[in-house]
Amino acid sequence: MERTSEPMETHLSWLMWICAGLFFFYQFVLRVSLSVIAKDLMKDLEIDPCEMGQISSYYYYGYAFMQIPVGLLLDRFGVRRPLLFANGLCFTGTVLFATAESPLILSLSRFLMGAGSAFGFLSCMKTITLGFPATKISFLVGLTVFVGTVGGTSGSAPLAILVDYVDWRQALFFLSAFGLCVLSLCYLYIHDGVGDSSPSDNQDLKGIEGLRLVLRNPYTWIYGGYSAFMYIILSGFADLWGASFFMDVYSLSRIQASWAASLVYVGIAVSGPSLSWVVERLESHIKVMRYGAIVGLLAFGTMLYGPKLPINVVYLLLFLTGWGCGAQFFSFAAISIINPRHLSGRASSVNNMMGMGSGIIFQPLIGYLLSLSSGNKGYDQVFELRDYITGLSVIPLGVVISLCLTFFMKETFPKKSS
Repeated sequence: MERTSEPMETHLSWLMWICAGLFFFYQFVLRVSLSVIAKDLMKDLEIDPCEMGQISSYYYYGYAFMQIPVGLLLDRFGVRRPLLFANGLCFTGTVLFATAESPLILSLSRFLMGAGSAFGFLSCMKTITLGFPATKISFLVGLTVFVGTVGGTSGSAPLAILVDYVDWRQALFFLSAFGLCVLSLCYLYIHDGVGDSSPSDNQDLKGIEGLRLVLRNPYTWIYGGYSAFMYIILSGFADLWGASFFMDVYSLSRIQASWAASLVYVGIAVSGPSLSWVVERLESHIKVMRYGAIVGLLAFGTMLYGPKLPINVVYLLLFLTGWGCGAQFFSFAAISIINPRHLSGRASSVNNMMGMGSGIIFQPLIGYLLSLSSGNKGYDQVFELRDYITGLSVIPLGVVISLCLTFFMKETFPKKSS
């Protein structure tokens, strides 16, 4: 049966959200950290671009394949135990990566980071929906996205500064120490009294029929496809190859290049509240997702295919790319509405799995296309603009597919009662 009363907002609710939000911040730092150290890693361990893409993609294997289990675990056990387990996976993966000497261990480390990171966003959502009244949910979801994308920014330029003072291995040890602090806070302040599952949730977990219902809904695949192809902007560019692009094509320093790539996340952070306002004005999720794809396509396409522009103009284009990419987060609202309400958690898990799963395919593919275009499988090389045009062209192609999918969507914005 449905809950009959609104959850009470307390100081403990906020403490739990802050702890879950810090973990979400931390997993975003881990996600984008490889873009900062990619050149050093390829040189030190003699890894070519295709191998680099494959190693990075294991983060997305762990993240994507854990989405459904994470939703079930959070429903079954609440937030505390799953989030402590997730912290432990990320900490272990980071330490292992910092000491790795082979592609196999590097891949395993990224897989552990991804598997642990899979708990981040959904833990925040579980804490919000069960610890706060409905009137606060939209605000806190936007705030959560903002916190995460700040982590994406912090995993770029600030980490690049740290790597310039110490080597990449020591920098990762610093990240693991931060993760240990987050784990300690989660242990102290997250309790099963808030954010645990209701009897109806546990009852619904006796079978997988709910998941089957979500997967049998064709709109699940349409909205999930939109997320997957829009997310290539992040997985293919901001999370891995963006910093290398600016170092090779624009001759920027590591710090400048990392800052440039992180502007995509700055745009996403701003898009949360601003696009929410646009949704309210247009009274449409579909229009905002469509316009977001158009803005992202035009901005990224201009940067990639247009004449070499002044760097400040490129910064603006990167920000606009991220702002348009932020429209993908409305697919979470849409996919939850288009499926039965009591299955919204599983629907969100499927959507997140499809979005993050794009990194599994496209990070190695971009690396392969870079190597193919350059004709050089070497690990210590500088790619030319034409190589990046070849490799990164899968990104605007993916956004075009997302744009096309918006014409097959069903409007999910709630109609106002007359």
